[in-house]
Amino acid sequence: MESRRVQLVGGATFSVSLPKAWAQRVGLKPSSLLYMLEQDDGSLIVYPGRPPMERRELTITTTPGEKASLLSRKIIAAYLDGYDVIRIQSRGRLTYEQLKEVDDFVKRMSGLEVVEESAEGVTINALVKITDFPVERGFQRAHLITLLMFKEALSALERGDVELARSVVLRDGDVDRIYFLVARQLRAAISSPSVAKSLGVDAADAVDYLTAIKRVEDAADSVENVANMVESLHRSGIVIPPRLLSDLLAVGEASLSAYDKGVKSFLLKDPALADEALDARVNVERMRCQVEGSLAEQNQLLTLHAGVILINLRNVAYHGGDIAEVAINRAIRSRQAELNR
Repeated sequence: MESRRVQLVGGATFSVSLPKAWAQRVGLKPSSLLYMLEQDDGSLIVYPGRPPMERRELTITTTPGEKASLLSRKIIAAYLDGYDVIRIQSRGRLTYEQLKEVDDFVKRMSGLEVVEESAEGVTINALVKITDFPVERGFQRAHLITLLMFKEALSALERGDVELARSVVLRDGDVDRIYFLVARQLRAAISSPSVAKSLGVDAADAVDYLTAIKRVEDAADSVENVANMVESLHRSGIVIPPRLLSDLLAVGEASLSAYDKGVKSFLLKDPALADEALDARVNVERMRCQVEGSLAEQNQLLTLHAGVILINLRNVAYHGGDIAEVAINRAIRSRQAELNR
């Protein structure tokens, strides 16, 4: 680390010299512009040559022989990495499968549109700036949708309501869209102090939110699996016996409570509530083991369906517990920050 002494120039201006090797390496010349960003701890970040948060563009090169699923993963990676303009350019004509993956990607994400298209290429433009959408609001929205999905999935399971189960499955797409948008923001915040400052988070907050919202998205996927099993039970003509159904619903209610406590402890930075969520997770696992033991008395097809439902109900509590663990870390860090002020 180098040090420089501050000089007073003209009786009113503070100045400091720049390291020569660094200035030459980044191409600084007389009259070059430098952009400075003040951090919460009083430090300054210096950006040479370009302002922070400018629009970023990326070209993804493909071939007609590349698997459409691999191309889709590359596009998602570019989106999550914060690129505002994503160009897909093929060395030949894009295949139907590749074009379908591009179209599905644009529909699945928030604030994207195709602005240019030809036989060999597609350009996707992000209409929503990374800093336009508050991170905490997105996180809370994803949680509330997941909570509603869970309640409706339990209701669909109790009543054998296939239409309600199908609506639960549809809502999972809403959680996915929010997850990808918030994950895009948080990844940008981790790598760019200017984005983090605009979003009102620091790098540690961004890592915590990224972990937590992934668990929310995982919980929504587990709920979707429960809803799919309700429809599968209906198609197979299987009726869950009242006693087993009551046990499954009890596991579901306990899991729902554990998950909700985990998320609330994260938002409130409440370690005591987080500890309750973790204890609740242990209780859900105990309940799951008891119900699983009773499945041996059922026929094979019913056991298969009930087993899938049971493990996915339990998984939601586990995801809530993971969020609670992050909540404790947040609470300790927040407390320490207050003491250091």
